[in-house]
Amino acid sequence: MSMKQKLPPELTAQLARMIRRVRVILLTRGLLAVVAVAVGSVLAIMAIDAAVVLIYPAVRWAFSLSGLALSLATAWTMLVSPLARPLSITRMARVLETRHPDMQERISSAIELAGHGGAEAERASAELVALLTQDAKSELAGVRPRQEFTVRTIKPFLTAAACAAAVLCALFAVWPKQSWLLFLRALAPHREFDTLQASVLEVKPGDIMQLAQMPLRFEVTAPERHGLRAEIHFQRPGGHKAVERMKRLSPQGADPVVFELEIPSVEDSFEYRVRYGNGYTRPYTV
Repeated sequence: MSMKQKLPPELTAQLARMIRRVRVILLTRGLLAVVAVAVGSVLAIMAIDAAVVLIYPAVRWAFSLSGLALSLATAWTMLVSPLARPLSITRMARVLETRHPDMQERISSAIELAGHGGAEAERASAELVALLTQDAKSELAGVRPRQEFTVRTIKPFLTAAACAAAVLCALFAVWPKQSWLLFLRALAPHREFDTLQASVLEVKPGDIMQLAQMPLRFEVTAPERHGLRAEIHFQRPGGHKAVERMKRLSPQGADPVVFELEIPSVEDSFEYRVRYGNGYTRPYTV
């Protein structure tokens, strides 16, 4: 016979409701903490990327993995570990008695005596067990799970998660294109994207396939930034790199400005990126 069967149903049902209440609070608090840390990490990476320009893949990987590690650590400490700890009826009774010293351990004593078996049960006074059980029922009758375990501990995590989500939503509402680009760069360091400053560039011909020994003309349209020049960074097979400055076609004061570079003859396939100030495009393939 289990302990729940030996104890009065009113006693076990009340304690079970409190256990469920505590677990729901732990689950909700843990989920909100994970959301707050995860969204906050993404916002931090987006802000750093917008301010500093994370160009190199290794740097992007370092920031993205740091955010992931922080989120996983939060999930372990605030969600997995608390929910993995067993919360028995006896432990719940001791928690209540700690919070209410006037109970004088009557609930846990009744549970422990009811859980004894064999010779120990025969030595325990039936009248004592019945008296303790009756006292425990009386003590629990005045305890309400909602009042005993309130949602006050959830509110800080709810506030943090709501604030982080609100900031992210506001960014998408005000700057949808830029926010989406930074969001993808934060979550997918394995993929190549334009940097934030390069997202306004119009690059021609982009990715292209053409016959060898044919000329190729590059054209970049960009917003006017006084003193900035456009460059093309070439990466050829074998790791050979080269940088070519583009010629400005637009007169001074024009906005946007157009730059061009012409190659008389293309011999081999290669990749190229356009740089304009701190803006770096994704690699294009010829």
